[in-house]
Amino acid sequence: LRQRFEELADLKSYTDNILASVKTGIVTVDLEGRVVTLNPAAEMLTGFFAGEAARRYCTEVFRDSPVIGEILMETLGSRADAPGVPLALTRRNGSLVPVEFSVAPLKGGDGKDLGVVGVLRDLTVVRELQRQLERSDRLAAVGTLAAGLAHEIKNPLTSLLTFTRH
Repeated sequence: LRQRFEELADLKSYTDNILASVKTGIVTVDLEGRVVTLNPAAEMLTGFFAGEAARRYCTEVFRDSPVIGEILMETLGSRADAPGVPLALTRRNGSLVPVEFSVAPLKGGDGKDLGVVGVLRDLTVVRELQRQLERSDRLAAVGTLAAGLAHEIKNPLTSLLTFTRH
């Protein structure tokens, strides 16, 4: 019994370390709609500590971003996955973070429903890269325009220069 207990404690520690190491925010909600866990990445994104969010309704924890609470509750009712939805998460301090939010039903080993798991992926870096790419595209277009304009100006000038030399 002691050996089995130690094995379970090791397995729990292992899964806790995995959740703590993942850079994507993970939120679990029970069948009543109450937050069970927030991993450290979710704590950073939301501004809530796991201890203060635990046992509170998800609609209360995400009251500044009501779409998240609605998606979690809808998934609880429908038991259907919600694919990645891009939205702006309002942190506890009022700042906005672009995220992609996915939700799936959470089932136990026996197939019994336990609640839902939500995944918050921070899109800040992705959005910044998109802005840089758009800027590069605009600069390339300006460069192409300038080259074309220079070519159009150079052709008549070359003709005039040739004509004046003759």
